[in-house]
Amino acid sequence: MGLGLKAETQIGQLDDLAPLTPTPVPVLVRPFVFALDLRPSLVPNPEVARVLWVPFADLRRSGTFRPTTLVVRGEPRTYPAYHLGSDIVWGLTERILTPLLGLLP
Repeated sequence: MGLGLKAETQIGQLDDLAPLTPTPVPVLVRPFVFALDLRPSLVPNPEVARVLWVPFADLRRSGTFRPTTLVVRGEPRTYPAYHLGSDIVWGLTERILTPLLGLLP
C-alpha cells in the first residue's frame, strides 16, 4: 500500500485476532496503532480493494454500528458492521475497530 510507518509514531498494540471463518492456512493478525500527522497517499494492491479514511466520530455516530446480512459461501449470514454510506465495514476489520474505539476517550 506504500505506507511507511516509523516506530516513534506507534502508540499501541491491540489483542491478536484470528479469522472466524476457515482459511486455507491458519492466520493470526496483530493490529498495531499509529498516530500520523498527515494523511498519506495509499495505493490499493491485490489484497486491498479500496481505502477509506473515516473519522472516529463517524464510526461512533448513532446508527452506524448495526448488524448487516451478507451472503457468504452461498448462505445469508448476519454480522456486526459499521454502515458508512454505501460502504459496510465488517469481519476482521470490524473486530479490530470495535475494541480500538472502546479504548479511545
